[in-house]
Amino acid sequence: MKPFLTSLALMTALAACQPEEPPQQSRAEVGAELVSQCVTSECGRLNLDRHSLANYSTLSQLTHLRALMISYTDFADMTAIAGLTQLDELHIGQTQVTDISSLGRFQNLTLLHMQGLNADDFSVLGQLRGMQELAVGQNNLTDISFVQNMPKLKSLDISFSDVKDLSPLRGHPSIEHINIDGMRDVQIGVLEHMPHLKTVTIRFLHDITPATQAMFDRLEARGIKVQQVAEMVVC
Repeated sequence: MKPFLTSLALMTALAACQPEEPPQQSRAEVGAELVSQCVTSECGRLNLDRHSLANYSTLSQLTHLRALMISYTDFADMTAIAGLTQLDELHIGQTQVTDISSLGRFQNLTLLHMQGLNADDFSVLGQLRGMQELAVGQNNLTDISFVQNMPKLKSLDISFSDVKDLSPLRGHPSIEHINIDGMRDVQIGVLEHMPHLKTVTIRFLHDITPATQAMFDRLEARGIKVQQVAEMVVC
């Protein structure tokens, strides 16, 4: 047998010994499998982030869930999970949800992440009095008066929002951590009037005014950590 034919036969034989690559599942198939596993095990936590479902109403049967993550998906209709009022943790950031009015039903929520939604009315958040961690940045948010109805709130992320008025934070009884990174033309003096504040994440240009730096110094003298995220200027 010629050397070429011998090599070809050997390569063919080796290829036949290789296991076949399993077909890749679609995001919806992976999501359906995760839901099925959760139903079987009666899981308390379901992470569907970056997956999807053909029919999100199938989630309504998961009455044993305590935490649901469906961020970065094509989830759009909150009525699909309206019956899961037992949830204490919900992640719906970067989804297609525009109407959040049904969130008022979720009175057990203590953690809600909902960044990057194309919603207009956030007033319903004021009904969630048990909230402890709220991430509502990267939104068309302009009014944070709802925080005054959240006496247990400890962590608030309103980064990259359109909020200008931080006065509702004045004297808040529990907020310890706040992220106001990427916000423009916002008056930050109220930070000195938040009695339980521990950390502030904020973005500034390099030309911080002496008054602003003095305020940072006063905050740090109180033991508050100011995390300044430097803004890169690209020429």
